[in-house]
Amino acid sequence: MSTKRLTSLAVLAIAGLGLMPQAASALSFQPSAASPITIPSPNDQVNDAATADLDGNGNDDIVSVGNSMGVYVFLANNEGTGFTQAPGSPFGTGSAGNGRISVFTGQFGGDSATDLLVMNDTYPRTFDTFLGHGDGTFATDPDFTYTAPQPGPNTRP
Repeated sequence: MSTKRLTSLAVLAIAGLGLMPQAASALSFQPSAASPITIPSPNDQVNDAATADLDGNGNDDIVSVGNSMGVYVFLANNEGTGFTQAPGSPFGTGSAGNGRISVFTGQFGGDSATDLLVMNDTYPRTFDTFLGHGDGTFATDPDFTYTAPQPGPNTRP
């Protein structure tokens, strides 16, 4: 088979898979019925947010952290069209520091519930772990706090 024919077959195969450049199409998004989500504290600044299925209903929920030091959880309804603030949210406001600057979701507790790791605006940096109960709720105080080691002096010559 000639090189020209192989090239033509490759182009046809790629085009058949929809991988060829297409004409630009206009995307359109509509806000959900519960949009925008409002953080209840008027003096809070949202520093970070993450999404994960926190209550096990198959829809992604939202967790946010900010300067008030609280962790806010907003659960998606079963249709995935709106959010409500989770019972007990905000929580975790007792940690020392000036606020919370990042939030991560993952499996830290050894079960199937999604857990939270929250980085605090303190030096040295501290991370609070809140283990999830699988229903969108968490303990009001961190289950575990890790303090990151301080960097040592520069030892390069």
